[in-house]
Amino acid sequence: MKFDFVFSGRLVFLLIIWTVLTAMIGFRGTYTDFVKLKHVPGFDTKPAISLPIKPDFSKINDVNRKKKEFFEYLSPYIEEANKEVLQVRSNLLRISKAANNGKLSGKDSIYIKTIASTYRSPKYIVDEKDLIDDLLKRVDVIPVSLALAQAANETAWGTSRFAIKGNNYFGIWCFSKGCGIVPHKRGGGETHEVAKFASPAESAVYYIKQLNSHNNYQLLRELRAQARVSGEPMISGADLAGGLESYSAIGMQYVASIRSIIRVNKLNKFDFAIQ
Repeated sequence: MKFDFVFSGRLVFLLIIWTVLTAMIGFRGTYTDFVKLKHVPGFDTKPAISLPIKPDFSKINDVNRKKKEFFEYLSPYIEEANKEVLQVRSNLLRISKAANNGKLSGKDSIYIKTIASTYRSPKYIVDEKDLIDDLLKRVDVIPVSLALAQAANETAWGTSRFAIKGNNYFGIWCFSKGCGIVPHKRGGGETHEVAKFASPAESAVYYIKQLNSHNNYQLLRELRAQARVSGEPMISGADLAGGLESYSAIGMQYVASIRSIIRVNKLNKFDFAIQ
């Protein structure tokens, strides 16, 4: 069979495309050891806000000023990530209403299955109405007060090398070699690393997805759902902290520490009314 030399040019083009795709897959793999980050309609890891210059918190000696700048720097990223979650939740509420009226479209069915995969709904839930109910417990906001308190705790107010070098504000681990930053105090035989993120925005998105999808935080989601059912004016970060026992090896001591940070710094002012 005779081959035209034009084919070599096409081969080069295909090799370039393959290289780009391989790089993209490797980049996304950095964050996929705990929760698979998938694009879903109405949800994106790219921030819609402008990116401010990251302060050097280690050089701020005044404690009150350091805390103020830390909260002001990080809160917009958390709020933006929550807005994206609320958009998906709004879609689910619309679909839930349509399902109750017997008007669930094929497009809606595909949508909820996509969201269910992203948020790790149990595979044994096959009824679409039951699946929507499960998703409405998962796809919801994380109080800004809770996120800020955890970020302060996990990064020593933004001074940890994981925050500085890896934009990791929430102590998120990954388990593939080279996926993040190796902790200095990692024990023998342990393989985890502290995940690296391209921006604080991606760190906030991942953190919220983690709490909303992992089995370890089912209690947190139940507490949040109860707050909605009971008609609470807002979802309290201090209350939801009770579902974080599995976030740290110190268990309830960690919960107490997070609640203390919220209380001492009056972080409930960052929380907003239930939407």
